[in-house]
Amino acid sequence: LAKQMQEKLAVPYVYFPPMCNPHKVLQAYQELAAALEMELPQIVTESLEECLALQQQVQDKLQGIGYIYGNSPYNCWELNTYLAGLGLQPMMIQMSTLKNKEAKKELLQYADPYVCKSANLAAMEFVYDKLKPQLYIGRSFTDSLERKGIFGIDGMSGQDVLGFAGCFGLLKRLLDFTQTQIEEK
Repeated sequence: LAKQMQEKLAVPYVYFPPMCNPHKVLQAYQELAAALEMELPQIVTESLEECLALQQQVQDKLQGIGYIYGNSPYNCWELNTYLAGLGLQPMMIQMSTLKNKEAKKELLQYADPYVCKSANLAAMEFVYDKLKPQLYIGRSFTDSLERKGIFGIDGMSGQDVLGFAGCFGLLKRLLDFTQTQIEEK
């Protein structure tokens, strides 16, 4: 409906889905500000800077950490490309659709993970045992993952927040991972 309103009535349309890449969030805010014919509020730039500072804090600690992605409110391609760009190594990505060829090319710049359509821990348990990731990102049974020695990040906000809040939530969980699983060992 919003796209039709833009075409027929010249009402600006800005798509602002749950995002985890701070630069993509900034781009959406810039599009929104342009549509509203206003300057970008200072709080947006400040939030970006805070988010990038937190990203820098965890990025060096994430290099080469293998993970499996299950399911989350974020766009699967965007999230996994962002994480791979931070230095994490996606070992397997479980997703519902494989149709986005451009997004796939972008991810392949960083990694070449296994991709499957299932995100069922019980059905995929043998794969987790074989790949031995340190991290699982997405909705799951954290108890089962913990028994396998895998740190689970399943409490990610995304559907219920906009803007940089989703970035902060993910980065804070990654910081928890680095502090409890890497620095303590």
